[in-house]
Amino acid sequence: MKDRVPTKPGRVKLTPVSGQANTYDMVRADQPTQEGTPLGKATLFDSGAEQAVFGDATGDHTPAEAFAALPNRIEPIGTIKTTVRTDLGDKWLLCNGDTIYGSEYRELVDLLYKKGGPFSKNFAEVNLWDGGISSQLNFIKYINGYFVVGGQRRVNNTYYASIAYAASLDGEWISLDLWSGSSSTTLNDITYANGYWVACGRRYYNTTNYAYIAYSTSISTGWATKELWYGGSNSYASEAKGVEYGNDGYWVVCGTAYGDNDNPSICRIAYAASPYDTWTNKSLYSSGNTDDTLYCIKYANGYWVAAGMAYSSGYSTSIFYTTSPSGTWTRKQLWKGLNSGANNAIHRLKYINGYWIACGEYYTSSYACNAMISYATTPSDTWTNKIVWSSTTTSSEGSRGEAVYDIVYTEGRWVVCGHAFNITNRKKGRLAYTSSFDNEWMLEDLWTDVDHNGGLSGIIYTDGVFGICGQYAPNKGHLWYSIDAIALPIVEGDFYAYIKAKEGFSEPVVELTLVVNTYVMPSFNGLTVTCPDGTTLHGTSDKVEQTVTFTFTVNQYGTYTAEVDNGKEGINSGSVTFAEGGPTTQTISV
Repeated sequence: MKDRVPTKPGRVKLTPVSGQANTYDMVRADQPTQEGTPLGKATLFDSGAEQAVFGDATGDHTPAEAFAALPNRIEPIGTIKTTVRTDLGDKWLLCNGDTIYGSEYRELVDLLYKKGGPFSKNFAEVNLWDGGISSQLNFIKYINGYFVVGGQRRVNNTYYASIAYAASLDGEWISLDLWSGSSSTTLNDITYANGYWVACGRRYYNTTNYAYIAYSTSISTGWATKELWYGGSNSYASEAKGVEYGNDGYWVVCGTAYGDNDNPSICRIAYAASPYDTWTNKSLYSSGNTDDTLYCIKYANGYWVAAGMAYSSGYSTSIFYTTSPSGTWTRKQLWKGLNSGANNAIHRLKYINGYWIACGEYYTSSYACNAMISYATTPSDTWTNKIVWSSTTTSSEGSRGEAVYDIVYTEGRWVVCGHAFNITNRKKGRLAYTSSFDNEWMLEDLWTDVDHNGGLSGIIYTDGVFGICGQYAPNKGHLWYSIDAIALPIVEGDFYAYIKAKEGFSEPVVELTLVVNTYVMPSFNGLTVTCPDGTTLHGTSDKVEQTVTFTFTVNQYGTYTAEVDNGKEGINSGSVTFAEGGPTTQTISV
């Protein structure tokens, strides 16, 4: 731009406006030798400049806004640069793997999370139940304002069907035992609807297995129990596996019933209008085999759907569906495996984003297993089977089950949890995610060390936080939840790598040296240095009756005041001021 160069600075010509008193037209009469560049949008901030800074040219931005936006436009948050310098300032962080928190670095945490996937945030771990041999969590849910987990909790030789609940994942967890029994007693599911909490599971007592429910109007107290059916030994157990309440006004429980001498097994449901009413038992299927069972049940979009294993010339995972629990249930096979029924199962059934989704495991030989999902838009449609991951075992290593146990959808991704096996035949908690069922699944293990066993049985996502439950270490009922923190990238080399962490240009890094010399008396209570911004530095010494030197590295210009507390001798002080362009080392003698 060019200045205007007048020969008569400030001169103007005033011409009266006809018919308007005291009103004039004014034009410059300064006789310039150089007109100069006109001031206006075209010269100060035209559409091209606006497009370059903001990515659009709406005409609404001002030059002041452009100057404010330039630092982050030139080097946006998330930019990584390598340098031999160490003075990039307070807007940059060293790429060394340190943990940063969203409360301080919101945009950078979100960017790293988006880049790294749903499990890139740090996870906190809670050991809820340590049962020595067999404590585990079978599910996690967020219902009626509570996070709730449940499963088997062991204390000495007593086994409890238990829940634990909290108002937040990082809050106080309260455990509550719903019923007790011996070895295989456990809790499998819980839900809340129509004013009632209802949980279901198994009670093993006096060599008999019972399909049990517990119900209450409050999660914390007043639980009553009810037996729905019984039969079977410890190996072949009658059991309630899933519970659901439908918009048609029915409570429905699904599970397994065994007849005399542990044979045959029956895919069974029970339904009632209220938990405390008499429940009606209904058998859906029995092949005469010992492996027929229902693992889960869901009501959505006008359908009741139960899922599990139904033997039919092979171990077939199947669903049963109906529009009324008292009506006819139609069976549909999803996949057929080649090993025992317990290893060809549907563990969880969900209805998400217009899809019915079954999660389970699928054996293709006596040792090769796949973690599987199957999905359809309506229960009667053809279901599409998708393998999420597969075992890597050989026939000599024996059977190792791989399974998907639960699924959620969040932020454009499908996320599942389950278990896989490591090289020492121990289960590891596995997570996987994809943006589409047709795309590749990305795998990540919550633990990989060979000394730990277990698996992941449930996953939820609410308010930006994952909650995951299972068994770990082994035989501990464990909970994991993501926290609003993430590790910085690690960039190695013969240089320093920094990542832009905050908006704006960095303040220049100032390294100043403040030296405080003081004579320490016997009653010395310490040195306090007050910095220009009000923060304080402190020094102590075990030396007595001699001069001690304290050296501080500081980074602010301004006045520093040192106070020495000598107890009964009083407080002595001194100060010094660092100025830009002045000495970088100064001394206070007190």
